[in-house]
Order: sequence, then structure tokens, then C-alpha cells
Amino acid sequence: MGTKLGFSGFIVVGILYNQDGFDVDPITNAVLSTESTIEENNRDFPRSKGSYTVKTLTYGSRKDLHRPAYGAKVSIKTNAINGLAFIDNWEGFRGWWREKYWGFDAKSLPINTHV
Repeated sequence: MGTKLGFSGFIVVGILYNQDGFDVDPITNAVLSTESTIEENNRDFPRSKGSYTVKTLTYGSRKDLHRPAYGAKVSIKTNAINGLAFIDNWEGFRGWWREKYWGFDAKSLPINTHV
């Protein structure tokens, strides 16, 4: 019984595999079928200096030992977050050196951003 069922399944798969499939209309190019035209951009290069002044600010912990923008010169002071769930290898000598160099540990990570 199992042999007959397996052989029947093999024949059905062979028949389905050899069919051509469904007839599908060819895909049309929507760009070529539209009647609108797009105006060429003749404006200045986007990176060129414009007429507006750009203002920036930084926010951080004010405890960054190596980057003054996130240290004493921050515009907005932020609180630290506990990052133990997201950081590995903060134990031993590596962890000690990171704390010594950056001035914070994995339990008090600063939130620093330049806007």
C-alpha cells in the first residue's frame, strides 16, 4: 500500500513539474506609460553653503574625559543609563581599563548626541 501511494505521488509531482504554468501578461514599464514629465533640477549643489545659519547642540553627561563636546561644553545634561544587559566583556582588566579611560562603567553609560 505504501509503495503504491509513494509511486502515485511521484507520478503526480512529475506531471505538475512538466506543466507550463499560467499565462501572465507581460509587465509594463510604468515610467514609459506616463504622460507627465519631470523637470530637471538646476539648483545649486546640495552641500553648497546656503543662506540659513545652522545651529547645533550636544547633549551628554558632562563627564566625558576625552570629548569636550560631551563633557564640559554640552548644551543639555543627560542622565546615565544602566547598560549591563547590552554589554559584554566589561569584567576584569578590560572593564577596569574602560572605566579608567572613559570615566564611567557599564552601570552608568552616558547618553551623548550631536544635533
